Amino acid sequence: MQTYFLSLLVMGVILYFLIVRPQQQKQKQHVEMVSNLEVGNRIITIGGISGVVKEIISENRIKVEIADGVIIELLKNAVAFKDEGYEEDHFDLDEETIEALETKEATEKKEEIEEK
Repeated sequence: MQTYFLSLLVMGVILYFLIVRPQQQKQKQHVEMVSNLEVGNRIITIGGISGVVKEIISENRIKVEIADGVIIELLKNAVAFKDEGYEEDHFDLDEETIEALETKEATEKKEEIEEK
């Protein structure tokens, strides 16, 4: 009988250290990250939307710009993580590449119109 309770206790301790405690630490880190959001932080939401924090409205609401002039209001808990690896000019293309893409796009539109 004692070995049954002892083995049950050991399983409970193992379960705590393998599942419960890491989840609590992860939750604590998320709460800390959300409470430390600042204007200008680049974020990713739990829905996969990325944007830049433009305004902190209240303790649990923020305004995020997801495209030029497109601002949405979110709950802070909807923020999955900060996108700290993002660089603003990361997607800047040189003029030659832009011209090639525009030419390709124009050609595709022309072909689409000719097909109709």
